[in-house]
Amino acid sequence: MRVFSFSQESTRYCNYSKDKFGNELTFIIPCWTDESLLKEIKGTIINKDDYGSLICEYYYRLSGKQEEWFKPWPITPEKNFIVSLQIAEQLYLELLNQGWKPQQARVVLPNALKTELVMTGFVDDWKDFFRLRCDNSAHPSASELAIPLKEEFIKRGYVDLD
Repeated sequence: MRVFSFSQESTRYCNYSKDKFGNELTFIIPCWTDESLLKEIKGTIINKDDYGSLICEYYYRLSGKQEEWFKPWPITPEKNFIVSLQIAEQLYLELLNQGWKPQQARVVLPNALKTELVMTGFVDDWKDFFRLRCDNSAHPSASELAIPLKEEFIKRGYVDLD
């Protein structure tokens, strides 16, 4: 039994178009992506001025329809991921611009959106958390967070080595 207490930044109330958030959304890049490919494409696919036409080009490429005006690029999982984030960000900001409230516009936000989370629990809760999330069968993103957190807990003497 886990009795953690959670407090998380709410996309219902956060308006990411405001200065507090740098007028943009922040996304978490999964640990299994190829970082070299991400660096190559960062900021090069879609910008706020021409995202509509580039989305069309991208769609044509995905659907196998080639047009004369199309500027082809190889589609990789990393590019699919980045494009999906850029599209979600543009659509979210546009929905806010069109009068939707953050709690309405958030329906287009992906799971990769960064939100802050505060977790509190008893030592036994944390030990169980580390047992589950540091295991080889845990989700890679959970392990990416849990392993260094466990090391920090051990270093500070909050939990002992099992």
